[in-house]
Amino acid sequence: MVHASSIPRPRLRGVSHRVALFVVLLLGPGLVVLSRDRVAMVAAAIYATSLAGMFGVSASLHRRDWGPRAFNWLRRADHAMIFACIAGTYTAFCVLGLPDAIGTRLMILAWAAAGLGIVRAACWPHAPRAVTSGLFVLVGWVVIAYLPEVHAGLD
Repeated sequence: MVHASSIPRPRLRGVSHRVALFVVLLLGPGLVVLSRDRVAMVAAAIYATSLAGMFGVSASLHRRDWGPRAFNWLRRADHAMIFACIAGTYTAFCVLGLPDAIGTRLMILAWAAAGLGIVRAACWPHAPRAVTSGLFVLVGWVVIAYLPEVHAGLD
């Protein structure tokens, strides 16, 4: 069996994610500071932090060869941060673009679904692909239940 850390990884992904991390670290604080009020500042901070976390972990994972233990830990963190970033994006969208009650419900659902994905990444790293894919679809599509409200909120 070939160990995952011995499989060549796309190095350019590490470069592009390092550049993206730099951009987020450069522009994220501005997004927070220029927010219209404290609630918007918190939402922007959650979004920027989740984005920086995802790109930072991914850049670390893909930029060098790690030993098996470190590689496996970083891969789990990488997958977990994808879920966190999706939920962080929902947070900004729900807080800033939707009425309070609907935004709060959708944000709770998104973080609950992301929490399942984070737990899966941390505790069950070799889950069947269907489980992992299903969790990504669940987190990404939780908004479908609220499409009429989202559409109305965007007007």
